Amino acid sequence: MTQHIGTALVTGASSGIGAAYADQLAARGHDLILVARDKAWLRAAAERLGREAGVTVEVMSADLTQSEDLASVRDRVATDAAVSVLVNCAGLGPLGPALDSPASLYDGLLDLNVRALQTLSLAAAKAFGERGAGSGQSDQCVLRGRHRPRALQRPLCGEQGFRPGTDAGARS
Repeated sequence: MTQHIGTALVTGASSGIGAAYADQLAARGHDLILVARDKAWLRAAAERLGREAGVTVEVMSADLTQSEDLASVRDRVATDAAVSVLVNCAGLGPLGPALDSPASLYDGLLDLNVRALQTLSLAAAKAFGERGAGSGQSDQCVLRGRHRPRALQRPLCGEQGFRPGTDAGARS
């Protein structure tokens, strides 16, 4: 059995980087709250991670492009003192050439890749600062309780695809 070291909330936990973070955090002893749209996959992952790592895993089925779902996850991060780590991995891009994609597609991309990320990151930064503990990972943007990185002064610091050294905002 792994020693419990806190609870991590992971968005985008159904695949890719989010699933990899969930695996690693569970292996290190973090209880988990997995957030994604696919509740069936989340339940299967929760069962597997709980069994393999001996941690408690909860699922939150949420579409972070929907304001009600985003508010629910934001409120959980802000009010659940057990949450000490936030990992924002939810994100997507167009599945084909940009010029062939309908303009309406980008509303959802902005909601998920920017608005949801900003909302959750700011909620975590505030809550972790008030608690004096906690950390978060948003692609390349790290949040830590007691510390307010300069990157947090830019609301898009952790947008999916933002890479320090390649974007002018990352150099300041």
